[in-house]
Amino acid sequence: MSNRRYRKYIDRPFQGRIAVTVVINAMMYMFLLALFLFVPLAYRIDHETVSSEMMSVGKDFITLHEHFWPAIFVLLILVAFQSIRLSHRIAGPIYRFKLAIQSMKKRDFSQKITLRKKDFLVDLMKEINEMSVSLQETFQELKNKNALLGEEIDALNHQLVEGDISPEDLKLSLMSIQKRQTALNQCLEGIQLDQKNV
Repeated sequence: MSNRRYRKYIDRPFQGRIAVTVVINAMMYMFLLALFLFVPLAYRIDHETVSSEMMSVGKDFITLHEHFWPAIFVLLILVAFQSIRLSHRIAGPIYRFKLAIQSMKKRDFSQKITLRKKDFLVDLMKEINEMSVSLQETFQELKNKNALLGEEIDALNHQLVEGDISPEDLKLSLMSIQKRQTALNQCLEGIQLDQKNV
């Protein structure tokens, strides 16, 4: 995982889609720019009579044409490179979110997500980390209540087997167990298990 922090390609399909989308959009905008630059000049050359002014316009047209397309090519390379760099700041966090979620699916809530200074989705990272802490606390509380309940049941079983418990003590023990079960149920009541679309 640490190696991936320094690689620009973390999720090839995702980053590739972003780069292709950005480059296609850039090409469209540059094509529109070329139309605005070349069409008026071409129209003047085609419709106006030859003069010294038109000769100058023709030279400008050729010069612009010769310099415009190489510049566009370089710009497209820069745009593609920048889109990959930018997508890295999104793909990196998403990759770490997936790792954390996979751990949670395995009931391991110990992993905390950390992002780099310039990464995007920092707010989402905080939400996922807070969710993980909340789940840890909930499950820890359930484990503690379940452990105490188990201890009381074991102690009561032992007393029943030994035959050294009075009906009054049995009644008190059962009431205590019932109280702990109620506390456990109250803790479970706050958990929504029905699947809902959000």
